[in-house]
Amino acid sequence: NFWRDQTHVRGIWRRTSSQSYAMPKPAWTTVLDLDALAKSERANWVWEGSDCALPDEHRCLIILSDGGEDAQTVREFDVTTRRFVSNGFVLSRGKQSVTWEDPNTLLAAREWKPGDLTQSGYPYIVKRLSRGQPIANATELYRGVPTDVGVNPVVMHDGSGHQLDVIERDVTFFTAEYYLVMHDRIRKLGLPEKVNLAGLVSGRLILTLNQDWTVGGSVYPAGSLLAIDLAGIAADPEHLQPTLIYTPGQRESLDTVVPTKSRLLVASYLNVRGRALVFTPGPSGSWSKQQLELPDNSSIGLDDSNLRNDTAYVSATSFLSPTTLYDVDAATGS
Repeated sequence: NFWRDQTHVRGIWRRTSSQSYAMPKPAWTTVLDLDALAKSERANWVWEGSDCALPDEHRCLIILSDGGEDAQTVREFDVTTRRFVSNGFVLSRGKQSVTWEDPNTLLAAREWKPGDLTQSGYPYIVKRLSRGQPIANATELYRGVPTDVGVNPVVMHDGSGHQLDVIERDVTFFTAEYYLVMHDRIRKLGLPEKVNLAGLVSGRLILTLNQDWTVGGSVYPAGSLLAIDLAGIAADPEHLQPTLIYTPGQRESLDTVVPTKSRLLVASYLNVRGRALVFTPGPSGSWSKQQLELPDNSSIGLDDSNLRNDTAYVSATSFLSPTTLYDVDAATGS
């Protein structure tokens, strides 16, 4: 996690094991000291996050900004040596959105040349950048238009080894189009314009609806949680066949969705009382549901999950109880 205190004003990126984290005093190892880095480079670095390449997560993209501005600098970091990678990926200061396609390839949307930004000030051109390739030679995959809000690459994985590469074109602040990246081909996905992609579970794309969707003779109301088989997406991206996971009732609302290796954790509210649900995929697109035994009359937060197994961290807060963190096994419901 990233930690700040009186000694570490800019913060440290640190790690421990899940076993040590459960102890009263975890044994932390500092991976990157941002105060020391800023001092050595005479820079006003502010931490903006990290993105580690699956499956090993040894190489990470460290995202920094100068004083907290919107423009960012992206640099490749090796967590095993705790050093920035010599001749590794470096994307210089600019407004950008970057993610790993594989350990040697990035998908990036950025201001490739001056002026490559939308009227909202965000990038709209996505390119593929390979290790060792000059940034000027990156291969263009998709180009939006300057009137878009912005365009971003998104790469999703599941615990079974599936991967889905898409490009999100934010046409407006509330609506978006999604495009499937198939090597060097781009195909538009037949999704409604008000939808959120929540991740992958067992070879299925998980999404939530912010509008009603009529498809295949069925009507899925806004607020529904759906799954689409990846094989069907690859075969015919424009004509998708979703299956229903969950539709909130009249006094329910869907809040947060988090995948684990083989399950789907969902936080919802019934009469403004938080619940944590576990959905397990079954045959022919079916899903079974289980409710976790967490304190009633609470706000529920899905804080973190792990695609290597079915564990997750779930928090609960109520008017009479402070925020409490639970170590959850979604496979057993414990």
